[in-house]
Amino acid sequence: MDLGETDTFTSCLSSNLALHSGVASFDGPLELSCLSPFFVGHDYTIDWNSGADRDLGLTFTFSVVGGQAVEVATGTVLNGQFEGHSVYGVYTYPTLDLEQCATQEGVTNAGGTITLEIGPT
Repeated sequence: MDLGETDTFTSCLSSNLALHSGVASFDGPLELSCLSPFFVGHDYTIDWNSGADRDLGLTFTFSVVGGQAVEVATGTVLNGQFEGHSVYGVYTYPTLDLEQCATQEGVTNAGGTITLEIGPT
């Protein structure tokens, strides 16, 4: 299936005071399941409000806990001001509709919160 995702980062705290928000998106094929964890590695670009962008090399671990989808992302900044710094993120999506999971179409839309930390290696 193709997954289209847009992540909006607001109220960011940074050692670079010019960076306070950003947007990242991903669009591509992924093998997904409501009930099984998956591991995906891909580059993830954040376009910051300052006009700069940063590529992050991330590996995602996905699990469903009590019907709530949780993704954990780990990796490094691949270029730009914070190149080489570590990245840790937690994406939390509210309870999935398990009945919708059982249909051929599956879950077609989910929203949630993201906490993303970029720090020294």
